[in-house]
Amino acid sequence: LFRSEKETLCNEFFLHLVKQTTDQPDPNSRLNVQNWRFMALTCGVVVPRSKDLLAYLMAHLKRCSLEPSSEEGKFAQYCVLAVQRTQRNKNRKYPPSRQENLCVIRRRLIHARFYSKARNCPSMK
Repeated sequence: LFRSEKETLCNEFFLHLVKQTTDQPDPNSRLNVQNWRFMALTCGVVVPRSKDLLAYLMAHLKRCSLEPSSEEGKFAQYCVLAVQRTQRNKNRKYPPSRQENLCVIRRRLIHARFYSKARNCPSMK
């Protein structure tokens, strides 16, 4: 796909995710939680390049996070942080690992150790 086609596809994808997570009758339903898990996974990998769509996405996430006691609210808060982290680190080139996926759907931070063979490079956590 060409760059503009990829961006269009990404934008359309986010619009569908917003639609799927908007005005659900039961914010704690199994289906809604699945939609929010998918939103969280997506926000940790890529964010829309369109400033208007990004603003729309953030407004949706912040509105949904106003009820922090619901699963929807907890996932929305997690997604806000994921979008900010993805913006800071840039969109990923590679998909998340299985361990990352499990941490995201449980709304937990991932902790991993990385080792370097270089002697002057300390290990990172």
